Amino acid sequence: MTLLGSFSQVRNSKLAKLFGNHYKAAYTRWAYCLRKDIATPSTFSHCFDLPPRLPGESVHDYCQSFHLNAEAGNILDWTLPVECVAYVRRYTTGPRYFEDMSFVAYQATRFSQSISVRGHGRDSWVFEVDETLLSNAAYFAKHNYGASLFNQTDFNIWVAQGKATAIVSMRTLYWKLIDAHWTVYLMSQRRTESQRAVTEKNLRDAGYKGWKKLFLQRSSRSFVTAVEDIRNPGNSDVYKKIEENGGIVHASVGSKRNMGTDSLPGSMSFKAPNAMY
Repeated sequence: MTLLGSFSQVRNSKLAKLFGNHYKAAYTRWAYCLRKDIATPSTFSHCFDLPPRLPGESVHDYCQSFHLNAEAGNILDWTLPVECVAYVRRYTTGPRYFEDMSFVAYQATRFSQSISVRGHGRDSWVFEVDETLLSNAAYFAKHNYGASLFNQTDFNIWVAQGKATAIVSMRTLYWKLIDAHWTVYLMSQRRTESQRAVTEKNLRDAGYKGWKKLFLQRSSRSFVTAVEDIRNPGNSDVYKKIEENGGIVHASVGSKRNMGTDSLPGSMSFKAPNAMY
């Protein structure tokens, strides 16, 4: 049975009856995209509709489920639904975000303490910059917390202002690593070398210093969109460069799932919360 054939039973399933025409329309678009993507896999991630709210499900509960699945990487190439802007605003500016971030920082701290750092400069840790060390919430607050179409030019203007603020729990983790003689590398998808100086100044102003190198990872793939750029800081080339210089990458922390350490045996990748993109 083909993949499309295996889905053909869905149209008349209990789910279709439960969700009605909306579900059938979503199935039709899914099947269309799946046929299209057999020929053009690069468009695959643009072809998934979000499911409708369950009968009686509140907007808050629906957005909480969306958030969970987005963080888990179960939604490809997602943009925040407009109906979830209020939820993400409350989450990002409220205590829960800071509690979740502190939880990640605690787990990362415990892991770092399990490694015997030898003090020769080889034991390395990689941080993502945006939404891990620095918060851009003030920028995204003016753009519906990610629900508005991402505009790279506007974001570049924000970067140039150097106003991103420190995420306190991550700054605490950062300094624990520095004090324990870890070699710290930074990774950012900020797009141009011209942004290096302002990014490094923003980091220093926010209370960071002592990192070994900041890698700017602008994608070389011409078909990658701006919104994909900001979501995808992970690149195994960074780790290859670190290893070529004698480094051993033990862990990374970032707000995106694809930080790239999956290919490094024995390493850990800590996922920082990010409900905006």
